[in-house]
Amino acid sequence: MSHFRAEDDTEWPAVRRLVAYEVSSTNDIWEGRRDHTMNRDPVTVSVRRAFDEDISRIQSFYDRCGYRGGVRSSDEVLIAEQDDEIVGVVRIATECGTATLRGMQVIAHLRRKGIGVRLLTELDRLIGDRECFCLPYAELERFYGRIGFRRVADSVAPRFLQVRLATYRAKDPAMIMMRRNT
Repeated sequence: MSHFRAEDDTEWPAVRRLVAYEVSSTNDIWEGRRDHTMNRDPVTVSVRRAFDEDISRIQSFYDRCGYRGGVRSSDEVLIAEQDDEIVGVVRIATECGTATLRGMQVIAHLRRKGIGVRLLTELDRLIGDRECFCLPYAELERFYGRIGFRRVADSVAPRFLQVRLATYRAKDPAMIMMRRNT
């Protein structure tokens, strides 16, 4: 990938105009408003369902992000790519008959540029009308709320998710239980 360096501040408006950004699939979530928590320089990515051939690339991406959750061939995985490089991943793992959002990761240097929102938009379609749980940090409650996830009491979730959340909270008490109803 080539890098552009502006010689002075007067060139930045031209650089920003060169950045293409697809919002067609996010208009329904943004409702025409720009997300003020995002960086002002979004990037263009393509988001697609992963294939079995992508699993080793996804695992390498997770390793680079420091995520240890892994990926299984039975998971439903979405990947965001920029110039054929994976820059974001999210997956739905069906565990004990329960759909669970797992492994939402965006490469560090591209965070807050709309990639997570793109993944979330496609995830909304992937989940469809299924019930789905997620165990995010409390600060992400509003983010996941965009597609219908709501904070719920731990007791609402299946036992295996309650145990997992307790394990996560031992390391970081800011974790919460969320569910998307059917």
